[in-house]
Amino acid sequence: MRLVQRMALIGTGLIGGSLALDWLATGAVAEVVGWDIDTATLTLALERGIIQYQASSPEEAVHEAELVLVATPVQAACDLAARLGPILKRGQVIADVGSVKAPVLNAWTTSLPPGVDFVGGHPLAGAETSGSLAARRGLFHRAKYILTPSASCRADSVALVAELVRRAGAEPVLLSAAEHDQLVAATSHLPHLSAVTLVKAAAELASDFSRYSAGGFADTTRVALGSPVMWRDICLANKQAILTALDHFSEQLMTIRSLIAASAGAELETLFAQAQATRSQFKRARGR
Repeated sequence: MRLVQRMALIGTGLIGGSLALDWLATGAVAEVVGWDIDTATLTLALERGIIQYQASSPEEAVHEAELVLVATPVQAACDLAARLGPILKRGQVIADVGSVKAPVLNAWTTSLPPGVDFVGGHPLAGAETSGSLAARRGLFHRAKYILTPSASCRADSVALVAELVRRAGAEPVLLSAAEHDQLVAATSHLPHLSAVTLVKAAAELASDFSRYSAGGFADTTRVALGSPVMWRDICLANKQAILTALDHFSEQLMTIRSLIAASAGAELETLFAQAQATRSQFKRARGR
């Protein structure tokens, strides 16, 4: 069943492009008009069938679109609110996919005219690659997809986006923006910063580390391949929650350092066993 006749896709990279492919393939969306700041990415999106029409500006893209999906880095999503808000029409629904919710929600809700709803969203799935070439169907299969609608959002707008999430194979979960930002600071942003720090430390400790590192290093640091622009924006937008997570992580590292320095073998083994049990529980719950 068709849910949306015309969707505007602002940002035609991995996340936005993958959602568009899923929705077009299932018939949930009939046509997509896209705009991207990178014209090469936009052209590739057209060639791959992610979009059916290219727009020359975000303003042109959102014209007559029932749904506007903002799939840009966080700061760009905030900037677009002030740019597009004044031209949006009653009945349009705006959604986003950024991994920080509070600043984006605030930017859009203060810029939208009456009758235009904003449904914030964040699919808990992705890849270290980016751009239209990386977009693929099935990226969100069985993933959690957090929704953070504005307080004034109509129930049918939330229901529309939730059903689109299901059509992409994901499970919609409603949270407040604050709850979301605290959660992902620990489970997404901290792991990325840890991976970046590991790469930097290894490179400084052993200049030829890449020749001799094993699979564990590759697995642990994979996410460091993510977009630098996107992660810069995430750190600045979710600053306080990330700082809290980093402080707690630093305390845990210092605890391990103290145990190693004291040659406290039994305590180290207990700590490792606790971490192993927690990770095994996570693996059983997630299937990996």
